[in-house]
Amino acid sequence: MSGLWAGVVGGALVALALVDALWTTVAPRGAGPVSGRIGRGVYALAKAVGGGRAPGWTGPTVLVAAFLWWVGALWLGWWLVFSADPASIVDPKTGAPADGWSRAYVVGTYLSTLGLGALWAPGSGAWGVVASAVALNGFAVVTLVVTYVLQVVGAVTGARQLAGVVHGLGATPQAVVTGAWTGSGFDGLATHLANLVPLVEAHGRRHEAYPALHFFQSRERRTSAPVMLAALDEALLLLAQGVAPEARMAPAEVEPLRRVLGAYLDTLGTSFVDPADVAPEAPALEPLAAVGVPVVGAEAFARAADGDRQRRRRLLGLVRDAGRAWGDLAHPDARS
Repeated sequence: MSGLWAGVVGGALVALALVDALWTTVAPRGAGPVSGRIGRGVYALAKAVGGGRAPGWTGPTVLVAAFLWWVGALWLGWWLVFSADPASIVDPKTGAPADGWSRAYVVGTYLSTLGLGALWAPGSGAWGVVASAVALNGFAVVTLVVTYVLQVVGAVTGARQLAGVVHGLGATPQAVVTGAWTGSGFDGLATHLANLVPLVEAHGRRHEAYPALHFFQSRERRTSAPVMLAALDEALLLLAQGVAPEARMAPAEVEPLRRVLGAYLDTLGTSFVDPADVAPEAPALEPLAAVGVPVVGAEAFARAADGDRQRRRRLLGLVRDAGRAWGDLAHPDARS
């Protein structure tokens, strides 16, 4: 490769890595074009290895893989830039140009801001400016990555806390409804549902800002956000359509949370989760009737659930993407 083309290709590679890193760590929506594909590839491989469920090391591996891509691309790109001129790096004592391996060593020390001591020096003032740019580039990327990792860890903790809060209302969709039933209504449940609205909204926004969050899956059902949010959505379906009209909560108490859950499903559907081919079975009404909750007829509820089939196809896709079966929603002790 000629010197000119080496410089052009190297500059393009550096630009791609920088755009991808900034897109992933700073932009408010989605991962970069390369790191996003890396993340999805690692996730798919991990699920294949884990028998359909991503192991606990998947999320950290995605972060490490993205970091290695950024550093490797920058290292190679800047090496190609310096290779455009054989005299870009020289021995300060003899003036002899560095060979390819020595230039790779020099670029690595620049990127890591370790410095070179008296071993090598830029061949001219212009190359000295380039060397400073490389050092600044390396420092900026490392800072961005560290900050991003801390934010992702915080988002993972928030997702598991959200799942735990939902689990506190009830381990299954029916348990959410029956646990709030007082014998004449659902006094107090409206407050809990209203408190969940900003938590679910924030969870959806974090998925947009930190796409790597999707690759951190919990081993336990009670802290699995996909499972518990699917269970919550099914509970809202029961409250809105399964409970008899005379005992239902007001739409203004149920619909805000349904809307933010729908927005969360839309967010995941753009990048991560494909809807299932068919909608799952409607949640059973018998546990509600067993504790005295007035319910509609089975046929009427089946029609109402069928009207939500597109949404419920996405819910099933979400649960399966997490390596779970739809039946897990009805089994509160499901683990591993």
